[in-house]
Amino acid sequence: MDVPSSSDSAPELAPISKRPRGAGSASPAVRPSPRGAAIAAAEKYVHAADSDDEVIRFHGRDAGTSSDSSEASAESHCSYDGMGGLSKRQPARTTAHRRSYLITWPHTDDATKKKPDDYTKEQARNMIFQCYTPIPRPTLHCTVAERHQSGHGHFHIAVNSTDPYRHLDLTARLRASGIYVRFDEFNSYFEAVRYLQEESESKDATTIDPSPLWSTGHPAMRGLRRISDVPRPRAEPECDEEGAKKKRDAGKFTEGDLYDLVCEKGMKTALELKAHAHVDRRLVLFCVRKNDRLQALIDACLEIAYARDALRQSTMTRAEKLDDACKLVCTCATPCGWIAAADEIFASNDIDPAVYKSAMLAAVLHGRGKGRNVFLVGPGNCGKTFLLKPLRLIFSHFSNPVAGGSYPFVGMPGKDLVILNDFRYDVRLMKWSDMLSWLEGEPVRLPMPKNFFNSDFEYTSDAPIFGTGKGRLVKVDGGHVDWMETHMMDLRWWVIQFRNAIMNPVERPPCAGCFARYIRSA
Repeated sequence: MDVPSSSDSAPELAPISKRPRGAGSASPAVRPSPRGAAIAAAEKYVHAADSDDEVIRFHGRDAGTSSDSSEASAESHCSYDGMGGLSKRQPARTTAHRRSYLITWPHTDDATKKKPDDYTKEQARNMIFQCYTPIPRPTLHCTVAERHQSGHGHFHIAVNSTDPYRHLDLTARLRASGIYVRFDEFNSYFEAVRYLQEESESKDATTIDPSPLWSTGHPAMRGLRRISDVPRPRAEPECDEEGAKKKRDAGKFTEGDLYDLVCEKGMKTALELKAHAHVDRRLVLFCVRKNDRLQALIDACLEIAYARDALRQSTMTRAEKLDDACKLVCTCATPCGWIAAADEIFASNDIDPAVYKSAMLAAVLHGRGKGRNVFLVGPGNCGKTFLLKPLRLIFSHFSNPVAGGSYPFVGMPGKDLVILNDFRYDVRLMKWSDMLSWLEGEPVRLPMPKNFFNSDFEYTSDAPIFGTGKGRLVKVDGGHVDWMETHMMDLRWWVIQFRNAIMNPVERPPCAGCFARYIRSA
């Protein structure tokens, strides 16, 4: 179309006065609202263009504001003179009411969704505009088709409406009709058109649509040139989302790097990690950022590293775990040092090692029951705890409930066995009758916190019970020993009596392999 020469420049808009809210129709001498005046002026100059050399100026408030949210007069936020004279504002990333959007209809492999390849530009535009009701259709729009490297096509439609609106309802209506599009927000319509029609670092001339579909009476867009700082919409999620994430995370020490480091170095504490941080500045910054959670992150890494073994262990019986332990290599300072120490303890107390082996093996294989729970009795430093320590290396266990607490057995369900080291009966732990039932293998009810459990827990597991103490468990009632109840308690334990303390005890670490082979030899 014919456009007047640049010498016939369009008149500048006069300042627009505010109109009070709630006012009636403006008289001829009163200007309309800032938004209405800006839009009316924009339409007037856009549609009055009739020369290729006309200077086009688009006046109005920031497109991110609603119709009555601003009290400032309208200001020119986008001017385009055909030579790249466009304001360089960053594209907004809000869900506020806006007039200008860039609609993208990307390719999809989902058979339930409509595909851009099946439609022409005109058909795609009309299908999208049909969903605009009751939103007024755009007065200015530009539709282009682009191709991916894969050969699939997608459409871009830059739109500008007279009234601002939110795109969320429109997006829902489009999806209901099978069209899945994305709305990118620009500060002005001309910025969106410029993105579509101008070369950039990510778009060369071969990818630009040479024949865009313009709205009727659209002003001429001349003099487009390469400007690298033109705001661009988000990258196509189908092809660039992973790359964008890698770019953001580049140079950072991540939780994945922490997992690799913990597994490689065998670290178990936050202090060990911090001591190693000086070799990598990225690790220093990671420790500073995550200082309060470092130990929790390390524990999580260790749980993941050993999760496969833990899952396997959770499905194994006690007998299978004992057999696996028999295959472990001896870790004693001297070959079979734990076995030699155990034999020395039994010899000094005139105890046949076969009694200990048989008692331990029966408890592990058959679980709690009358006469199967093992109780080692004797003075201090006679080796009782030493003989039970290897159990902790082979089986999951619950140790020493705390008397006086509301829930002394809260950690016992799910464990392979129970170890009561240096045990003394206390009625605050469990009633005597419940203790007898527990040792005999009967179900017992255990108090549990009601914020985690709906009711008390009925304990039915056959987990065996091992204990040590200075003497037998005696029932005292009214200051007198109840010998009948005491005898019933004795029947539930396999008691092994130690009498002599070790004169010069030497600390020896437990050895799971030696212990397992020792009791399996019974």
